[in-house]
Amino acid sequence: MIHNSDTTYSKQRIVRNTGLLYGRMLLTVWFNLWATRLTLQNLGVDDLGVFGAYFKAFRLGFATWAGVFGITFVVGLVTGVVQTFTMLPWYALSMIKMVVTIAGKQDGGFFNSSLYDFIQYLTCIISTLGYFVSAIISLVGITIQYGHACDKIDGVGVARNIEKFDEFDNI
Repeated sequence: MIHNSDTTYSKQRIVRNTGLLYGRMLLTVWFNLWATRLTLQNLGVDDLGVFGAYFKAFRLGFATWAGVFGITFVVGLVTGVVQTFTMLPWYALSMIKMVVTIAGKQDGGFFNSSLYDFIQYLTCIISTLGYFVSAIISLVGITIQYGHACDKIDGVGVARNIEKFDEFDNI
């Protein structure tokens, strides 16, 4: 049975830990925004501000909505396939082990061995790697679409400035 003083201490601890987690999150977000701002200033990007960036993203997104839909659809299919094939071995090994455990075989043999656990661990790493590759594919697709929209709508693109490449000394 939990005593009242233990419950009060536990509630205070939860409130304190929650406050610390939110504080750490806000500090991390602020630091990332600050670092991004410094990086963009060094690259010579115009200072849009947060709301300016949102308005520009919506303006470009609505102007090229078919491209956004198309790239989202294609990238969604590709990342779904990548995640499925990298997750499938781990999922199969986990299901086999669960079935053996539920069947009540205490002496699972190979399924309770360290080798099986190690193989399952390796397939979990492959699954995680597949997730990260899928995230990278998604970001590259969004970046390509953003570059296309900037070139089409604002007339700002790499192809127009490639002749002036030697003049860029911002980095």
